[in-house]
Amino acid sequence: MRGCPRRGERGQATVEFVLLIPVVVLLLLMVLQVALLARDRVLVSHAAQEAARVVSIDGDEPNAIAAARRVLPEATVQIERAGDDMLGVRVRLGVHVVIPLLGPWLGDAALEERVWARPWT
Repeated sequence: MRGCPRRGERGQATVEFVLLIPVVVLLLLMVLQVALLARDRVLVSHAAQEAARVVSIDGDEPNAIAAARRVLPEATVQIERAGDDMLGVRVRLGVHVVIPLLGPWLGDAALEERVWARPWT
């Protein structure tokens, strides 16, 4: 009979599925962690560009820092000068690992973005 499993093969698919579940969950958590880090990377880049735009238009450093912090409140923002006509904005963010399961393996990540802009004249 083809339809009846042999006596020793009952539940084999269930056991294989149960053994595969932790691997699938771990892979999903890794994908989620990479997605969260990519999102934070985009936010850091956007905050630096926003601060560079503000500092190049009006040259006011506190306004540029405030603009970057509107995008990313927990960021560390530094305004640097590279000569008389170039202003640089460095935005730094220490990203904390959100998923506790992968935290001990991945650790914390520090993201940084530098944007240089000429002052608007």
